[in-house]
Amino acid sequence: MGPELENAIAEIERTIGMLRRDSADRWADDLERWLADVRSTSSFGQRQALLRIGECCHPKALGDVAVSDPAWHSQLDRLHDTCAKAFNRLEKDAG
Repeated sequence: MGPELENAIAEIERTIGMLRRDSADRWADDLERWLADVRSTSSFGQRQALLRIGECCHPKALGDVAVSDPAWHSQLDRLHDTCAKAFNRLEKDAG
C-alpha cells in the first residue's frame, strides 16, 4: 500500500469520526462500507470506492450534512484531494 492510499484511508477514517460525533450515521455507514473496499486487494474495487467517496465531497452531498466541527468543509477538501491522489496513483500503477 502506497503513501497516497494510506493518506486517503486516514482522511476517510477522520471524516467518519466527525460524522459519528454529530450522529450522521447514514453517511458514516456509507463511508465505512467504501473504506472496506479501499482496503481491499482489488485495485479496481479500490479505485471505484475512491471515486464514490470523491463524488460525495460535493457541497450538495456531504457538504450539506450538519456537522458542528468548524473544520468540516476543510476536511471535505482534504478528503477529496487525498482520495483523488490515491485514485490517480492506482490508475498510474494499473496503466
